[in-house]
Amino acid sequence: TFTTSCFDEMEHVPQYTADETHYLEIKHLDGHTEHMPGPCSCFRNPTVHESITVREAISVNDGECIVVMKKAGPKDEQITRSIIRGPRLHIPEAEEWMHEFLWHGSSRSNPEKKEPGALKFTHLRIVPDQMYVTVPQVRTSENALLEIGLMIFWEINDVDVQLSRTHDPIDDLCNAA
Repeated sequence: TFTTSCFDEMEHVPQYTADETHYLEIKHLDGHTEHMPGPCSCFRNPTVHESITVREAISVNDGECIVVMKKAGPKDEQITRSIIRGPRLHIPEAEEWMHEFLWHGSSRSNPEKKEPGALKFTHLRIVPDQMYVTVPQVRTSENALLEIGLMIFWEINDVDVQLSRTHDPIDDLCNAA
């Protein structure tokens, strides 16, 4: 910023540029936010824009998906969800956010033991997978106590059904075993 002899203030206005794998997040002074997918560029106008940030598009690989939540309208309380399958780049709209999964996962101290909340992620693998589960204190008909190690193979066939029926399928599989 510098001042001329006529007391006019001049300010350098920065330009922000996004390529094909990025987008511009533009926060306006009136409170709304806008996302501009790249390739694009925009000058930050201090009378209109609060901030402009260059963000990376969300990369969704082959064999995975993300779940995107969106409020139906500014005054509407209804939330819709979309399942975005890879491979692709996703540029979210301003009113969208990604669902975060919080599942049981292997303990750091004992990989065969599952503990709640150990897996926290946004990209859901939709390819066949497997896990190891130890079932402790299984009593036989001869009254002997055993510890049974299982390898469970599983696959999510319908993400929408999975989201509607359980919040933690790993926990469900362990309890069923």
